[in-house]
Amino acid sequence: LMIFFVGTIIVISSLLTYTDAGLQVGGHGGLSSSPFVSVFTQMGIPYAEDFIRFVIITALLSTANSGLYAASRMMWALSSQNQLPRLFAKVSKSGVPYVAVWVTMIGGLPGLLSEQFGADVIFKNLMGVAAFTMVIVWMSICWSQFNFRRQWLKSGHSVSELKFRTPWFPLIPILGFVTCTATGLSMAADPEMLSGFIGCLLFMAACYASYYWLYHQKA
Repeated sequence: LMIFFVGTIIVISSLLTYTDAGLQVGGHGGLSSSPFVSVFTQMGIPYAEDFIRFVIITALLSTANSGLYAASRMMWALSSQNQLPRLFAKVSKSGVPYVAVWVTMIGGLPGLLSEQFGADVIFKNLMGVAAFTMVIVWMSICWSQFNFRRQWLKSGHSVSELKFRTPWFPLIPILGFVTCTATGLSMAADPEMLSGFIGCLLFMAACYASYYWLYHQKA
């Protein structure tokens, strides 16, 4: 990460001005071309833009493939544990959860179609939901770690029995929870992220409602 991401940004920002890096000056802002294209073009590499476009498309296909695999297998696992309808647990003869794969692909279509219909609005909302979800997940991790150590000691165990001991406990989980909370609140204060925040809350409410219905009502 330090070499290929941070290091690359440092090198490009040191060599190029904002005009050479493809930044548009004016009321709309944005990027007119990739800074990598500008670097390769100045180096005299032919077809620089086509090369960067090929790299981007390859990376997007790789990301989509891994996301499709992870999401469909997660749906299959949740269905196998009765946390989703049993329909998603159906697999083919080769063991592929084909129903979960198809549902995941259909669910990803809004992201693909957002390029043609309201790209800015849909993209910002999708990013907002994903960002808030990750913040809440990390808040849950910090809270779980904090409670785990307390319950571990209450049950008669000692810290020396743990194979991994969180350094500077309980400062680390508390600090992580506080910083994640501050991050979430600062994002919610942004008007462009507010709709994503509301969408994330509605999604979480739907998850809890479905969990309650599957576990308590059926029982």
